[in-house]
Amino acid sequence: MPMTVKKAENIDEDKIDPLSKFFGGPFNDFVFKYKYRILVIMSFVGCFALYFAVQISPLTKQETFFPDDTPILHTRAILQYEFTESSNSQNTLNVVFHWGIEDLDRSDVKAWDARSAGSLIWDEEFTITPPENQQALLDLCQELRETDRLVKNQMVTCWIEEMEKFVTKVSEGTI
Repeated sequence: MPMTVKKAENIDEDKIDPLSKFFGGPFNDFVFKYKYRILVIMSFVGCFALYFAVQISPLTKQETFFPDDTPILHTRAILQYEFTESSNSQNTLNVVFHWGIEDLDRSDVKAWDARSAGSLIWDEEFTITPPENQQALLDLCQELRETDRLVKNQMVTCWIEEMEKFVTKVSEGTI
């Protein structure tokens, strides 16, 4: 015997919002009338989705979001593969000081060109020859070594210290 649904009595139709009217009226009637057909169709959709879901596997290679020649990827490769790490840690950075450079000419460098940093402009008046300049470099090396916030485990490599050891050994004097 087919089931019949009675509509609620004593409800003012004007006080019901449109969404409730839709779900309580035509949509409800449609679902109730075709419930077995909807169940069969949704079962097929579920089986179809399940078939493809069980075939999902982990990625076999990394996804590429940009072409290989993109400046962003080139910059990332430089940072990732061409900078060495000190103390086997990713939280440290080797800093190299260069003396005798006056400026860096970047007039011919494009904004996103990671391959070119520009051209160095050398300071023609800079010289390491005076003992005062050599001593200033030695003092800087020692000062850096004593700065715990900047230098990890007092790891400072200074060429001027190696030169001082060599000159002291060879000439039995000072630089």
